[in-house]
Amino acid sequence: MYYKSFKRFIPIAVLGVLMVASVVVLELNQIDYMGKIINEGVSKQDLNVVLKYGIIMTVWAILAGILGVFGTVCASVASNGFAIQLRERLYHKIQSFSIKNVSRFSSASLITRLTNDINYLQQTIMMCLRMLVRAPMMLISSMFFIYLTSKEIASIMIVPILVLGTALVFIISKGGPRFVAVQTKLDQLNRSIQEALINIRVIKSFVREDFEEDRFSLRNDDNMQTNIWAQNLMMLINPLMMLVLNITTVAMLYVCSFFVLEKNMLEIGSIVVILNYIRFTLFSLMMISQVLTMVSRSRASVTRISAVFSTPEVIESPAVPVVPETVKGQVIFDHVTFEYYDDQIRKTLTDINLVIEPGERFGIIGSTGCGKTTLVNLLARLIEPSSGQVLFDGVNVNAFDLHTLRSFLGFVPQKNVLFTGSIRDNLKLGNQSASDAVLDEAAKTAAIYDFIHSSPEGYDGHLNQGGLNLSGGQRQRMCIARALVVSPKVLVLDDSTSALDAETEKGIKDALSLNHGEMTLISIAQKISSVADCDRICVMDDGKIVGLGTHEDLLASNPIYQEIYQSQMSRGAIA
Repeated sequence: MYYKSFKRFIPIAVLGVLMVASVVVLELNQIDYMGKIINEGVSKQDLNVVLKYGIIMTVWAILAGILGVFGTVCASVASNGFAIQLRERLYHKIQSFSIKNVSRFSSASLITRLTNDINYLQQTIMMCLRMLVRAPMMLISSMFFIYLTSKEIASIMIVPILVLGTALVFIISKGGPRFVAVQTKLDQLNRSIQEALINIRVIKSFVREDFEEDRFSLRNDDNMQTNIWAQNLMMLINPLMMLVLNITTVAMLYVCSFFVLEKNMLEIGSIVVILNYIRFTLFSLMMISQVLTMVSRSRASVTRISAVFSTPEVIESPAVPVVPETVKGQVIFDHVTFEYYDDQIRKTLTDINLVIEPGERFGIIGSTGCGKTTLVNLLARLIEPSSGQVLFDGVNVNAFDLHTLRSFLGFVPQKNVLFTGSIRDNLKLGNQSASDAVLDEAAKTAAIYDFIHSSPEGYDGHLNQGGLNLSGGQRQRMCIARALVVSPKVLVLDDSTSALDAETEKGIKDALSLNHGEMTLISIAQKISSVADCDRICVMDDGKIVGLGTHEDLLASNPIYQEIYQSQMSRGAIA
């Protein structure tokens, strides 16, 4: 996956590397010309030699600057292009997840992986393209030229290189686990921020601002301390580098002075050249250390991103999907059992057997957590049954292309989700080709038409994030209209009228019967008044079907339905 994301940008990356390599060659030759200026020009008082080599150095410096700029641009294009491609692939992978897959990762963690972790990889590639060629070339070339100048001095350089190399290996090996902890803490901080922003109204209504601020401060401090703990180890690299660099420089000056004064083996220009090569050698080690630091940090990001990519896609379209000639809207649950986790002791659904006929008004009622929503999620293949099968018009839903199957269904979820943008964009979410006439029909059926057209903007009216500029009932009706725009064969209302008054709810149901009589309607509710007029009602308890029949039949014979009815009657929930 990483190679696929980078493959397109290999040519420009190679071009950038060649430019960086050219800059190194030019810089190393600058040092050689510097020695010639001192030995052949300054020491012999020949200004022409100084001017000659000075002009060459100036031209090469300008050329090195130009190549350096273009090398940086190439590295930037390649690294950013890689990040874009990888982010798109990761986002596509997340979109393919089932609800069961998503439960492995929190949304805050997935956001961090899509942003922060990929940014680290992008920065690492950028630094590698600029320094991973430059630094080794400088190191090897500098050592080679020092060796040509003086074998004795070259042998002395082995000591600081070994010291720094050993220190780097130790520091980098210990840094990896620390940066994994840093990213984990960042996940927790992002989750805290996300929860606080999403639930800001709840926090304010319960006057919990101080509590949330304290909780955020604890997370923030924890994140800071973990970062400091990780960075403290890496911060040892630069002081260690400078210490070794300075000690080596002093030692080399002493050795070079010995060769000049005692042995008369070196010229002054050669000493300048050697000292510059030494600094190049040690600075190249410093650059390598920076690259290895980034690589060490990005290893944690690679592990986290790979964990998402390695998660198997349990829900995929078949290679040869069934294409139905006609769609009726029959739904069958055949001995369906489901649990979210393999080690879950109590199953979410147990041996569900149910037939919902085409055009039927079917109600599902039960206490919170009894498996009502899970049942319809299986129909849309948002999750897969642990055993048994779900049939649509007599065909296992696994045999349909996912897009085809879901185009038959209109879902109005428990949580009313609207997106930032216009009302038109939200209503056309599942049917981009829908005309205004289709939108009008859906809006009228959902009893939201008058509200939409009470504003001069009409369908071009703006919705804030999550539709927060609408009331709860308006959001529910907007979601019902959005589902109807798809022209579904099966409409699922998952407790989608809980915020509506009885008159509005009845008006919507009457409009559905009048305008969409052939459509199968599955109405999930906790209020008996929302399902009492259904053709049949399924009563669920603890993941099992404990009753099936009309309102009158269940009221006469089913204890759980009777209990729900009496409870809601006592609260005045049933008119």
